[in-house]
Amino acid sequence: MFACNYCNSQIDRMVPYRGGAADQSEFIKMAKVVGSDLDNFGCPICGSTDRERHLKQYLTELKIFKKSKMHVLHFAPEFKFLNFIKDLNPEIHVLADLYPNSPAVKSIDICNIPYGDESFDLVIANHILEHVADYRMALSEINRVLKRDGIALIQTPYSSKLCKTFEDAGIDSDTDKLYYYGQEDHARLFGSDIFDLYSDYLADGVIWHKDIFDESSNEFSVNLDEPLFLYRKKINFNSDLDSARVSNAVRSTERVSPLVSICCLTYMHEKYLVKALDSFLMQKTDFNFEIVVADDASNDATSEIVHHYERRFDNRIKFIRRDVNVGMHENLASALGACRGDYIAFCDGDDYWVDGNKIQKQFNFLAGNADFSLVYGSVQAIHDGRIDYSYRGGLERDCSQLELMCMPAINTLTTMFKNVFKVIPNEYYLSGSPDLFLWGYLGCFGAGKFMPDILPSIYNIHEGGVHSLKSDSEKLIMYLMSVYALYRLHKRLGHAEFSNYFFGLFRNGFERMSAVYGVTFGDRLIDNLKSKAQKYQIALHEF
Repeated sequence: MFACNYCNSQIDRMVPYRGGAADQSEFIKMAKVVGSDLDNFGCPICGSTDRERHLKQYLTELKIFKKSKMHVLHFAPEFKFLNFIKDLNPEIHVLADLYPNSPAVKSIDICNIPYGDESFDLVIANHILEHVADYRMALSEINRVLKRDGIALIQTPYSSKLCKTFEDAGIDSDTDKLYYYGQEDHARLFGSDIFDLYSDYLADGVIWHKDIFDESSNEFSVNLDEPLFLYRKKINFNSDLDSARVSNAVRSTERVSPLVSICCLTYMHEKYLVKALDSFLMQKTDFNFEIVVADDASNDATSEIVHHYERRFDNRIKFIRRDVNVGMHENLASALGACRGDYIAFCDGDDYWVDGNKIQKQFNFLAGNADFSLVYGSVQAIHDGRIDYSYRGGLERDCSQLELMCMPAINTLTTMFKNVFKVIPNEYYLSGSPDLFLWGYLGCFGAGKFMPDILPSIYNIHEGGVHSLKSDSEKLIMYLMSVYALYRLHKRLGHAEFSNYFFGLFRNGFERMSAVYGVTFGDRLIDNLKSKAQKYQIALHEF
């Protein structure tokens, strides 16, 4: 009788993998591969594999995850073990695969990880390195992105009989790979030298089953010979010192006026603002930047928090505080007008950044690529203090200038853009979603670039959010108002093709919305536009 430590079921017999150990090739049998227990592989109730059960057994016993809010990079996430990691409530959990089969998983090559040095507390790459073309490069990349106290879990099958890892370029057919490597998509069979090979790139921390568990019992039906491939970062101090010297030399060339302005809107953000401001101040740059905070008459402790930071960092923080609520459009317009930088990075006060090199990377790209007006990245949504794995966020690819003019959904808190907002077009005030209008307007000045090498920024979903918890009909009204605003912009600028496109988009959307939600929603849309037009003295000729 066995047990499953995922579904807590009592099981007579586990499900074998393929035909079990008896169906292995003679070579694999001779090699005595340590990895999965092919005869007792899957739980018939929940589908957990023996290696997932073994990992949970190891990690539950060792209690190595004591750090809260971990940053996790997880390659080829196993379904049950993925849920185990989710329960640890990480702050960042990047799911990765070379060929993703889900929108939740990012396309990342383990041999060329896009993120910066020392980005992750935990890297998980179980049963990956036997597949990759260059495992040495993969190990080097894992070590690079690990934080100084980080951990890598890299379970890998290996032969306990072969002294040397076996790899032959002539073994290139599925039949031969299955015979010699044990699986059609494996690139090698590691030998018992695997621990030395891995230790060339990472600090060894392998733990053996027999050293912590009673081998007379195997309640979870795991391979008792499989160790925990637990490795830590190997630190090259000379390299670190060289990097520090370069960084200090570059910073000495700062100009006095800011090259980048961080624009932050706040309203009732006392619960979140400290994290936002800290994430701005932690940015490591070789240029001067400023932080412009515009608060729209919050009646909580938001202004007190900003004043506290303003006193501590008076040369860096500019605070615009209103006594009367003016709304998001006017608050953003005043903040953009106060930004002195050549580029503006945007983040509301209820969100925050994780990557300390975010604005440096974005500035480097924009300063070196005149054909682009906007750069942006990915987000991780937090709801009630935990990652919302169902949230997909905005665009995660480059977009052409034409596409950008059509105002795609972009993760606002991740953006940096050219400062073309010294004078804001009057049509901006007709839009329902100011950020969408800004993307469309920025399209007049260049294309958009997605930057996958920046860690996801944190998007907080909460009741006070401007957009996240609005109904679909309300979001549609805001979108169509922005479409209309861009129609009016391009009409004034004489861009006939674009004005016709946006007017057609508005008209069709209006008709669909009225059909789906009823005539009253169409009336609300028109009333909202008329109200804004009257407030800002903009003539409407279409209604």
